[in-house]
Amino acid sequence: MVLSMESHDLNRQWIGPDSTLHPTIHAAKGLICWLVANGRTPYVYCDFHGHSRKKNIFIYGCKDPGGSGVEKVLPALLAESAPFFSFKSCSFAVEKSKEATARVVVWKELGVARSYTLECTYCGTDKGPCKGRQIQTADLEEMGHHFCNGLLQLRGHSLDSTSNELTGATLDKAVAYTQSDESRSSEEE
Repeated sequence: MVLSMESHDLNRQWIGPDSTLHPTIHAAKGLICWLVANGRTPYVYCDFHGHSRKKNIFIYGCKDPGGSGVEKVLPALLAESAPFFSFKSCSFAVEKSKEATARVVVWKELGVARSYTLECTYCGTDKGPCKGRQIQTADLEEMGHHFCNGLLQLRGHSLDSTSNELTGATLDKAVAYTQSDESRSSEEE
């Protein structure tokens, strides 16, 4: 948790950030508001955090009320490519206690459909090549590569020269992945 000099959790100040008490949040929200007002709504917003209780790397997103599943495509792409990313650990629920966080305000108030918080464990991992150990700097750099490639795939490009388009088949695969993961999750409960 990042605290301001006034001991405020800065990630809970996004509804009405004060320019004096929360200058970084005020400026970041102001920039996104300016982009939206000028017809340049960000395609994706992502806040990067460390997580103290859950293992692996995962995303918190905001469920599309229309049920399109657009919020699950990037996490599904990451689950396909990043060995220590856990789609099963992702959550797309918007809890009341999270309504003042960046991802929820940017989604709800500013209209960015793909608004996320990417969480990286402080507790080690239980999958992939990192299984049973803490994530290292090189692992975070690799995750950054996968994240950027996922963003490019969303926009129809790729860092991988063998796949330079996000085709309908790729989108179908991502949607199928989320559906199969949801059915696996419900079977495990």
